[in-house]
Amino acid sequence: ENPPRNIEIRLASFGAEEPGLVGSKHYVDKRIDELKDAININYETLGSGKLGLIAKEKDNNIVHDNELVIYLHDLAEKHGFDLPAKQIHFGNTDAGSFSKKKISATTIFAFGENDVFDLWHSTRDVVENLDEKLIQQAFELSLKIMAELDK
Repeated sequence: ENPPRNIEIRLASFGAEEPGLVGSKHYVDKRIDELKDAININYETLGSGKLGLIAKEKDNNIVHDNELVIYLHDLAEKHGFDLPAKQIHFGNTDAGSFSKKKISATTIFAFGENDVFDLWHSTRDVVENLDEKLIQQAFELSLKIMAELDK
């Protein structure tokens, strides 16, 4: 219902993140020309914690597009969402594959204590521990973002 009129939306899921973002690197490398004016909003570990934006990934020395980070932060705030910008101190996200090639990108993620992924790579990372309200919040925020970008 009500598809966007002014933007193209691609939903992509990348494999082989753990051994070095292989899937997203391949996707970007094969489509670099068609992605030059794209915006990549990556989603990572949305199951537990609080929503935030990743502005910098320390492990792979990636700084995401600051204008996009500020835009999404302000847009979220306008619609009643708290979406602070964070630097992650370990781990990488698929947005890094886009940012490395100068394609505007960031990651919306859920964080817990010390600004790290709550259940990431733990024995508590099971479906029963997913916070459905948090996932719904991320979905609603995504709809607001798409509507704003389509204007």
